[in-house]
Amino acid sequence: HGHGSHIEKYAGWLGRVLENKKKRLTIIGLSLLMLVGSIMLLPLGFIQLELMPSEEPDSMSIMVELPKGYLISDTSDVVGAIEERLYTFEDIDNFTSSIGGNSDNEATISIELVEEDIRQISGYDMVGELRKSVSDIPGAQITVDAALNIGHRPGSGSPITVNISGGTDEEMEAVAAQYLEVLKTVEGVEDATTSSLGGLPELVVDFDQTLAQAKGLSISAMAMEVRNAISGFEVTDFRYDGQEVSVEIRTSEDRLDNVKDLEKIVFTNQMGEKIPFSEVAGLRMDEGVSQIVHDDGQKYIQVGAAGTPDANINKIVRTFQEKVKNIVLPESVEVEYGGEFSQMNDSFADMGTNFIIALMLVYILLSVQFNSLTQPVVIILSVPLALIGTLVGLALTGNDLGFYSLFGVVSLVGIAVNDAIVLVDYTNYLRQEGMERNEAIVEAVKTRFNPVLATSITTIGGVLPISVADPALGQLGFALIFGLVASTALTLMIIPIVYSMNDSLTAWIRDRFGLFVEEREEVLNEG
Repeated sequence: HGHGSHIEKYAGWLGRVLENKKKRLTIIGLSLLMLVGSIMLLPLGFIQLELMPSEEPDSMSIMVELPKGYLISDTSDVVGAIEERLYTFEDIDNFTSSIGGNSDNEATISIELVEEDIRQISGYDMVGELRKSVSDIPGAQITVDAALNIGHRPGSGSPITVNISGGTDEEMEAVAAQYLEVLKTVEGVEDATTSSLGGLPELVVDFDQTLAQAKGLSISAMAMEVRNAISGFEVTDFRYDGQEVSVEIRTSEDRLDNVKDLEKIVFTNQMGEKIPFSEVAGLRMDEGVSQIVHDDGQKYIQVGAAGTPDANINKIVRTFQEKVKNIVLPESVEVEYGGEFSQMNDSFADMGTNFIIALMLVYILLSVQFNSLTQPVVIILSVPLALIGTLVGLALTGNDLGFYSLFGVVSLVGIAVNDAIVLVDYTNYLRQEGMERNEAIVEAVKTRFNPVLATSITTIGGVLPISVADPALGQLGFALIFGLVASTALTLMIIPIVYSMNDSLTAWIRDRFGLFVEEREEVLNEG
């Protein structure tokens, strides 16, 4: 075959390496060092962990939730206050409000921004500005959320959440208050809050049970009478002109104009005696709970926050955990981290499982194909070689290790092994033809050098456009591209050396213990 001078030079160098044990071990050692060095980019901070890459939003939504029991008119008032502020933003093209979808106390405002090239501020900043603008509107939980096709939602929802459960309400609220103050000091955090804060003022009626019993009154009857005085009660239905109208009895507005008017209520006991409200009950103002959160029947308080557009949620949570480690928790109180941090851990665990399954499937298929238990291991070594390129490439391009880059790593299990399969298969073929092992390895590299290179280049060419055109898919694209570059370069160098060392090792084990006999016969005697 006619080969280029560069291939001949490389083949000559490879032949000398295969004959020199010291050089082989040196190259293998350097490869392991490169693998360890690339993995160390993670703890050293050159590569951050994240769930999804950031993506600038073109649209967003505002979710409004009032406490349970509020009327749709109350929800409409809050939405109206928000809409008045939306009109002050020049970068908002249009918005649509939907009130009372699933419940009277809920509403959603969908916002579309003007074209990106004519915006005065970015979509990232718009999320923060909207949140600041509506933060002082009382009476509702208001969440600004970026609407994205894929990717991370910058500054939206509560990607940082800490769930505090167990113990009494007072214990949980005390811990939540401490955690909230610490969370506000972490760089990259904005809009930190807890589910136990921000409740609306409540009017509480305290009944004196001892006095009530002495006066011949029951707590339930008095509570019902107070309720009826405020909300009224239905007594009958009236039909008129084919329509049914409910008839309710309620206290007129002029007689129930303020809180003190409730003290004018008079209770009647079973003996017909009139008992003034002030003799058996009292009024006080209190702050209501803004939200009661339950999970599996257990009540907990949630401390939550959003991150700035350039913030890394994993880094924020790690910093927060370091700052709160000296806070002493009551024995019965438990702390659990949720939000994007929890989702990221779950996604990484799933991807790790998928990665192992993919390796096992590839190994099984190759074992059947090559009728060998050891040669598939040689081929699969191209995967960690590809991982070197993936991690270095993410660091060089400024990308984080997230869901999409891990998806690329799992994909490399099936892509990176192709080059090694070509080399090992052709080497086996040449040996079956009677060629000596090292000579067959060198000849296989010379013959398959250009096809291996061409296969990788065409694959990279197909992936490159999505890496450049869509920042959200940059992780996936660059993970594949740099993984293939490293896999191709190192496969042509490392796989031949490992093949030679594996063959020598299996020969020694076969002679010593009588194992791998069928592998030897497959390589040398078939064909």
